Amino acid sequence: GRDRRRRETEHYPASTIHPVHGSASLCLGGLLSPFRRLLIFRESDKAYSITVAPRECSRERALFGTHPMLRVCEIFTTIQGESSFSGLPCRFVRLAGCNLHCRWCDTPYARTGGEERKLEEVAVELTTPGGPGLVTVTGGEPLLQEETPRLVKILIESGSTVTVETNGSLPIDVLDPRCHRIVDLKPPSSGESGKILWRNLDLLSVRDELKIVIAHEEDYRWAKSLIESDRRLEKVLVNLSPAAGLFSGRELAERILADGLRVRLNLQIHKILWPEESRGR
Repeated sequence: GRDRRRRETEHYPASTIHPVHGSASLCLGGLLSPFRRLLIFRESDKAYSITVAPRECSRERALFGTHPMLRVCEIFTTIQGESSFSGLPCRFVRLAGCNLHCRWCDTPYARTGGEERKLEEVAVELTTPGGPGLVTVTGGEPLLQEETPRLVKILIESGSTVTVETNGSLPIDVLDPRCHRIVDLKPPSSGESGKILWRNLDLLSVRDELKIVIAHEEDYRWAKSLIESDRRLEKVLVNLSPAAGLFSGRELAERILADGLRVRLNLQIHKILWPEESRGR
């Protein structure tokens, strides 16, 4: 309890104990330097954290147990290529593992493999000083990993704007409502339309967005029908994205204009800028 944890702090020099300003709901908070700031206790409206130096990690493990882990495919900085955040510098973490096998998937390498990494180390890497301030958590399917919601919350508490790209087959209400959830609706060409978790549409807020990839005419008709018939889509931005090499962006733009759809044409800027690079962009 609180008293036991407070007594534990007596083992540390007073100089390592810091007041936490603002929200103090971090589980592995702060993350402002090579040292790990860990929330110890909260007293009335004040919260205190302790900075644990590398040599004191054994005591840290005793206090907080084993480290939560994430299976990471890659971390990189690029220009966000999709959604309403398109064009902004962004730090990406691509988590490994996916429960779908879309026919036109452009990141098949993320379905398996990945490196097991400590959650707090990943958070530190994503929030290094001087970074873009925008972080995207993507996959694979990031919601397959139990610790993803915890990572998202830590990133938000550190001051980052966070978007989470999910394939729409898993519940999105596990995520902190302060993040921006970019939810796929898989069209017929994906081969995975039957996996859509439709109740996610009831959970969307104005900060969330939907994305539908258009690979052929049937996809467009499916998307148009859905947009016109399901009023739940009216409260969020809907992105229609032409599948690279399968559907012309110009043709999709002309169809959107002709049909008067209130959607966003979602061109993948990163593929225009770096067409020869399949990873790290």
